Amino acid sequence: MEDLYKTLGVEKTATKDEIKKAYRNLAFKYHPDRNNGDKACEEKFKEINNAYQILGDDEKRRQYDSYGFNPNSSQQSSYYQSSTGTYGSSYDPFEEFFRNAYSSGNSNQYTYTYTTRQTENPKGRGAVPYLKNSIIQILLSLFGMSTIGQLSLIIWIICLVCFIKGIKGAYRSLKWMLTK
Repeated sequence: MEDLYKTLGVEKTATKDEIKKAYRNLAFKYHPDRNNGDKACEEKFKEINNAYQILGDDEKRRQYDSYGFNPNSSQQSSYYQSSTGTYGSSYDPFEEFFRNAYSSGNSNQYTYTYTTRQTENPKGRGAVPYLKNSIIQILLSLFGMSTIGQLSLIIWIICLVCFIKGIKGAYRSLKWMLTK
C-alpha cells in the first residue's frame, strides 16, 4: 500500500486544513462523474477517500503515524480496508460497531454481560400470588383436559404437563407460606 501522505500529495507535517484542501482538489479532479467510465480514475478516487478518512481524523492519523501500515495487524486492519461503496466510501458505522463490540483493552469500549437475577423464595404472605397463579394453572389445565383435550392426544398431554406444574407450584407456594 502506498503512503497515505503521498496519495494526497502532502507532507507528514501538513495541518488538518492542508490535508482537507489537498483532498478536495484531488477528489474534484478524479471524481467518477467527471471522468466517465475511467477505471483508473475511479480507483485513484477510492485511494484518495481512504487516505482522507484516515488522515482527516486525528485519532486515526495518530495511529497511522505511530504504527504505519501492517496488513497482518488486527489493531489497524479496520483503517486499511478496501473501498466497497460506489465512490470508494469505506466507512460503515455498523461494521465498525460490530468489529469493535468485543475488543478488549480500550477504555472507551463498553462490555455488556447477561446475568440472571437471584431471587429469594417469598416467605409468609408474599407467596400468595404464586399460590393464586398455580391454582389458576391447575384449573385451566383441568378445563383443557376435559374439553379441548378430547380432540387431540397431544393437547391432552400438554394440559397434563401444565396440571403437574401447577400442582408443584401450589405445593411450593404452600411450603413458602408455612415457613417464616
